[in-house]
Amino acid sequence: MINIEGKEMISETRKVLLNKSYGGFELPKVVADYLQEQKGWDIPVIRVEEDFKKYSASLLCLCEMYGQGRLVSGNDHYRSEEQIRFHPDVIEAVVAMKEKHQELFDLSPRQMTEEQEAEYNKVRCLESIKVVEIVIETDIDNYDGIEKLEVRCYEKF
Repeated sequence: MINIEGKEMISETRKVLLNKSYGGFELPKVVADYLQEQKGWDIPVIRVEEDFKKYSASLLCLCEMYGQGRLVSGNDHYRSEEQIRFHPDVIEAVVAMKEKHQELFDLSPRQMTEEQEAEYNKVRCLESIKVVEIVIETDIDNYDGIEKLEVRCYEKF
């Protein structure tokens, strides 16, 4: 509990995945592979966007459009993306895959062999994904018995 302005607030810290570069949030196939192999997740493979409708209840699908695999979530991946970003297994998978491929991220394009460049292109979106801690503070305030919920959320630096 934190005391702010004389009020007792309940504080919770959570981890979330955020993209810290231009181009948007996406996760590569290696994250799906990790979740399937290490965590026993069942991740269906879809080929075209119409297939999203078949898996609207799925947390994750592996979309193999355009010759590249990337993880998306269910029927409307914009609405349920937060489930992916906050899920501890997904965060663990991202951290593990970033560590595994760190040597590639440390190389400049000129230093890479063709094989390394091909592997880098499959995982490069991981380079800009960061695990960020956020603090969520809540308080129930009342005025003559009528209550309202106050919520503050911020990135922990």
